[in-house]
Amino acid sequence: MGNAWNNLAVRQTGGYVSGGTAFALRGGTSGSGITTVYEIEDARIEYASYTNLFVNGTLTLWSQANQKMELNLLSGHVEATTLSRNAVAAGTVYGTINMRDGLLHAASMTTGKAAVNMLAGRDRSSSTRSIRRSTLRST
Repeated sequence: MGNAWNNLAVRQTGGYVSGGTAFALRGGTSGSGITTVYEIEDARIEYASYTNLFVNGTLTLWSQANQKMELNLLSGHVEATTLSRNAVAAGTVYGTINMRDGLLHAASMTTGKAAVNMLAGRDRSSSTRSIRRSTLRST
């Protein structure tokens, strides 16, 4: 896997991806209006027992050309040594992390900004909605 993605939309429905020592989600090319999206939705619900995306280094949301990018963790597990959120230019937030069900673990988070939306998760044993299944942690 290359270490920087732009002008791309990826939906991962299971399995394991290693991002190496650095992985950057960048928005589209200058003036394109394209949002780069990485979406993870795994059918498994034992989030601590597996990892969908592992970056043994820095996972970066970086607005290279003032275009948007999203990391949508709908159901799954992301691990990174560092989460870098440098997706702001001229007061506009270009990077968004949407979390519904799952875990996003980072040993540290750098300064910078990105929007983090904690979405209502679905209790898979019923049709009721809850937010108890999402965890964003920096240790």
